[in-house]
Amino acid sequence: MTEPDSFLTVLRPINKRHKGAKTLCRTPDGGTMSIPAGGEKSRQNTVQTIPVSSFTELMNAVDQLIHDPSAFVIRGRLKEGFESKPVRRKAHATGEDIAPFEEVPQRWVMLDIDDCALPEWSTDPQHEAQALAEYVTQFLPEAFHGVQAGYQYSASMALKDGIRMHLWYWLDRPVEHWELKQWFQESDGVQVDTALFNTVQPHFVASPILADDIDDPYPNRSGVLHPDALDTVAVPDIEPQQRASNYKRETRRTGEVTTIHQEVIRDLEGGLIIDGRERFLFDLCREQGSRLLSEGMPL
Repeated sequence: MTEPDSFLTVLRPINKRHKGAKTLCRTPDGGTMSIPAGGEKSRQNTVQTIPVSSFTELMNAVDQLIHDPSAFVIRGRLKEGFESKPVRRKAHATGEDIAPFEEVPQRWVMLDIDDCALPEWSTDPQHEAQALAEYVTQFLPEAFHGVQAGYQYSASMALKDGIRMHLWYWLDRPVEHWELKQWFQESDGVQVDTALFNTVQPHFVASPILADDIDDPYPNRSGVLHPDALDTVAVPDIEPQQRASNYKRETRRTGEVTTIHQEVIRDLEGGLIIDGRERFLFDLCREQGSRLLSEGMPL
């Protein structure tokens, strides 16, 4: 049996309180707010592996997941021996707790675009999804220009400023996470969330869940850009670099200092952190805090 070129690893939380989609509901003043999906907090998940060998197969799978608010996607692969039991979303063992997922290169990538400013010509984003997707792609590396892409407004579109969109691409070779992070470390005019380029980082694909009195502000959220163009991105040779992180200390109005703009740089062979320790500790504390909250423990 021939192995697929790539695959989507789909997780579904067993605890139904944890979902794979945000929920849109009314605020007391009649506005709209979103409730986080919560899938990232789930300690027990079922796993489905969907093989994909082309852009068409990738988008067929994504189209199904758009309508499945119980599911979310990760880039990692389930290890042998875990196929028939619920698992935690872990890629690194802690003590005797074995990690069920491992990093593998993939031929697909989902780009999470956050807060790209709307162009001056935009007057009705509800009916401009395809045009805005094409607008966003001009800020991506040249290899992505004019290539078929699946586009999808994220659940935060209209609830926060700017264009918030997911873009799905098929690559001409399997690409590792460090390559993606390096490729997108500098993007002028658009912010690509490089946190997705990790083994178990959740990719929330489903359209938002709507409370009883809510209509979807963007019923036409998704589609395919450049359907008659080439369907594969030509990935350039990406040489590993050991560079200083783009660390910027950011002080909020509360006086809190955050390391959100820092990237963790690891040695490619040994995996040791060579830069970005502040961001690593920040993420570690946040992850442990979320775990304790999910277990009902007070902080």
